Amino acid sequence: MTDIEKKTFKLTISSDSANLNKVDNLCTKAIKSCGMNESNGDDFAIAVTELVNNAIHHGNKNNKDKQIFINILIRESKLEAHIKDEGNGFNPDQIGNPLDPDNLMKESGRGIFLIKQLTDSLDFNFTDNGTEIIISKNI
Repeated sequence: MTDIEKKTFKLTISSDSANLNKVDNLCTKAIKSCGMNESNGDDFAIAVTELVNNAIHHGNKNNKDKQIFINILIRESKLEAHIKDEGNGFNPDQIGNPLDPDNLMKESGRGIFLIKQLTDSLDFNFTDNGTEIIISKNI
């Protein structure tokens, strides 16, 4: 394993959408560092940004006193992101299918579906002090 494969990129932000540019910058650094191609890099960055946006609005309920912790790791042949909020959590099984005709016009409910399409893995870790979502994309 080379030194590049061991890099970690960390960022902690308050629950404010104005911080999304910092998240994008962090993703750009990680993507460049591991040499991921542009298409996969864009998919990864979109997924991370969507997860952080969900953590701000749905997890932490826009409470600027609550934080979001972003860790991006380069692991051998994949780029992995851990996004953790301080919210009460949710049940992913209760998220409706956005392709269902009854859900097509809803203003929300597409984020997790989109992330599944853009990444190679998606995992949830629910704790008493927040929700952590872990995604990865093959390099």
